[in-house]
Amino acid sequence: MTQLPFDTIGAKRLGFWRRQFAPIPTRAQDSFDTIFAVVMPIVVLLADPIVFKGGQGFWNRAVLEDYQLLAYVVCSLQIGLFLTWRTWRRSLIRWAPAFTGIFIAGAMFSGVIGLVLLPFSLIGLIVLIGALGFTPLLTAFVFLRNGVRTARIKSPGVTGGSRLMVAIMAAVLAMALPVLISWQVERAISASVDNLINADATRSEQAARQLRWFRFVPGKYSRKIAIAYTNSNDPARRQTLNNAYHNITGEDLEMRRPNYDDD
Repeated sequence: MTQLPFDTIGAKRLGFWRRQFAPIPTRAQDSFDTIFAVVMPIVVLLADPIVFKGGQGFWNRAVLEDYQLLAYVVCSLQIGLFLTWRTWRRSLIRWAPAFTGIFIAGAMFSGVIGLVLLPFSLIGLIVLIGALGFTPLLTAFVFLRNGVRTARIKSPGVTGGSRLMVAIMAAVLAMALPVLISWQVERAISASVDNLINADATRSEQAARQLRWFRFVPGKYSRKIAIAYTNSNDPARRQTLNNAYHNITGEDLEMRRPNYDDD
């Protein structure tokens, strides 16, 4: 008898949720996982109108603006590790407990974001784009499913307690490392922006040059620069602020000035 692919074996015998967490993924599940663990998170971050960036959210600021840098670091790490596992999982079997912790941490992080955004996503359904707000919940499901599957992988001679400890350590590192990175980078950006706005002309110019080294500056700092530009009466300082803002965002502050007059 010719053996059929997994996604046709016992499909009618297994319930919906048992199929979702079955040890061997189906082709449809693999496609779903790639879409909602890689493609859609990138799309949402790029198109983000109110979550981590933009001034169109409630209170004229993004909903989770203070966590923009942390979220970007976590998403980059999780997407990279997810693709690593998907590409070389046969060679990485011995590291399955570590990936269990990483995926569970990713599920928790995405789930928290999804729950925070849930009210806004429901309201946003009126204009359809709010449907994108459900992406973090679907991403959390994908990471949870992969975490459960990697947890079921057993290595000869390795006890369940050892696997659990590795998973916990990996989960802690998967969250602690992005927190540490984002905290250090944000401290440096914050210091440079403060010098740009408040220091003398020489130090302000130095701060503007330092900001060029950062490939990404959270929106809350570019808004501080815009507010300082609006409130300044010094033409030289305004030019320095405008140049720094342009280097960060690619936009000219004079064109955006009305958006900040009431801040």
